[in-house]
Amino acid sequence: SNVRGLLGCLPQPPDTKHLDAAVSELAGVGAIFKAEDSAEMTSLGILMDGLPLESSLCRLIWLGVLWGCPAEAIVMAAACTTGDPFSTPTRMLERSDGEYLTKLRKSFLTRRRYDGGHYSEPIMCLRLFCHWALRLDESRKSGEGSWEMATFILAAEADIDQI
Repeated sequence: SNVRGLLGCLPQPPDTKHLDAAVSELAGVGAIFKAEDSAEMTSLGILMDGLPLESSLCRLIWLGVLWGCPAEAIVMAAACTTGDPFSTPTRMLERSDGEYLTKLRKSFLTRRRYDGGHYSEPIMCLRLFCHWALRLDESRKSGEGSWEMATFILAAEADIDQI
């Protein structure tokens, strides 16, 4: 009825030291109440069980739910699992130093605008998402509404890569 008994029935059971390390890690991140095979899962552990994310991102979403801002936490967790949405100029692709510096400055100013002084990439991406959602709402109200149009409008305003 316990984990070790179940794993012992497998044709090639795993090494128990790996199981001990996993139980210890789960207790360390707060997914189970104590570092024992029979420990019950915490609410964070139940959330971790249902999401295919790293424990730190599950904790971010869990805290967002506890603090009443689950949508924001989900957007920030999603931002942490994707590539950088902002353009990153490369000198090799530009014709001149001046062109490269102009694009680099635009990229920096766009990042600073969406960062809002927080110095946090997840918050920067959250603010970018909120700005995009406003553009989507505006384009829907004008009858042109689609996520492609909102992305196009935002890309024209800011220095972001279109997906």
